[in-house]
Amino acid sequence: MKKIVSKAALGLLVGGAVLSAFAGGPDVPPAPMVTPGFYIGAGGSWNTIDAENNYHQIYTFTSDTGTGYVKGDTIRGSDKVHYLHRNRLAPMFQAGYWAPIDSEWLWGLQANYKYLNHVDTSDLVINNNTVAARGTGYGKFKLEHELLLLAYFGMQFSKGYAYLGAGPAAFWVTDGFVLAGLQTAGNGTSPTVVSSRTFEKKKTLWGGAAQIGWNYYFKPTWFLSFSYTYALSSKKTFTLYDGKSGSFNQQFDATHERKADDVSLTSDKCVTVQEVMFSLNKVFAF
Repeated sequence: MKKIVSKAALGLLVGGAVLSAFAGGPDVPPAPMVTPGFYIGAGGSWNTIDAENNYHQIYTFTSDTGTGYVKGDTIRGSDKVHYLHRNRLAPMFQAGYWAPIDSEWLWGLQANYKYLNHVDTSDLVINNNTVAARGTGYGKFKLEHELLLLAYFGMQFSKGYAYLGAGPAAFWVTDGFVLAGLQTAGNGTSPTVVSSRTFEKKKTLWGGAAQIGWNYYFKPTWFLSFSYTYALSSKKTFTLYDGKSGSFNQQFDATHERKADDVSLTSDKCVTVQEVMFSLNKVFAF
């Protein structure tokens, strides 16, 4: 009798093992497809750049005999407004961190960097007939770097998440003016053309940005990022030159009744960039 019971128990154990093997064993929860944590990525971006460049000229005069001007009087030269609209491909890099709030919502922080390296020139003529001063040259504007620091909130899906973000933006720009020639005429004398000279200033324009994006996980710790960003800067004034006219390479006729003493050349700048970005990212879970 004991042998029969032992054989029956052994049969049940073997049968159960066989059935478990065919059934796939006990239920095991699948590995998560979306992994939160720190991430870094690299890719490219298509950028539409719009910039407004306003150049201003102010001349300060001294008084010669019979002019009617006194030292310190100023006359504003003709202003030049130049609008830039360009499309440009650029490399981009990003780093960030995200974590779930609950089973559906999430929050994150992200830094985006792009090397735009865009240069634009605009014709600019210094021309004020009142002072018999004329100059030819061109403005030179360079947008080199862009950095975005964004906080975002999003919704989780089985293979990724969608999000909306916003934060500060910084643009590293160089503004300049190349004086290709300057001539003056007084008392019927012939105009004098002077040598060219370049005036340049570098500044950081601060602004803000908003971003909408989708991060798609094709591996638990790898995802593709797609996003659209609208970034804009505040308007900032560049003082390209402010000093004596002689240092500005202007040669006013000494016998002319109106003689410029000081020259000020400034420009106002603001930048808007619309960006479509794509990147490959690696997540480091802790």
